[in-house]
Amino acid sequence: MKIRVKSGNPNEIFVENGILAIKSVELGGTQASRTSYGAWHFNGNLSAGQQLRLTDAADRSITVNIQTTNQNQNQDTGLQFPKCQ
Repeated sequence: MKIRVKSGNPNEIFVENGILAIKSVELGGTQASRTSYGAWHFNGNLSAGQQLRLTDAADRSITVNIQTTNQNQNQDTGLQFPKCQ
């Protein structure tokens, strides 16, 4: 999976290349809201080193690290949800 901080909005992130749709994104127990254009919006700016908890449509969760907050730069998390059975 890949994550990318939105250009111009360091408080929004895109989550891409998942097997199923992402149902929720959390940062420190705080739920992000989904924007109409597909980004996940937080009430504060994101920081490198923070961990996001991603939950897919099958209610499986993984935790990914924000490596950098450079805007519009894809970050390969090295993780992926398992295939559905």
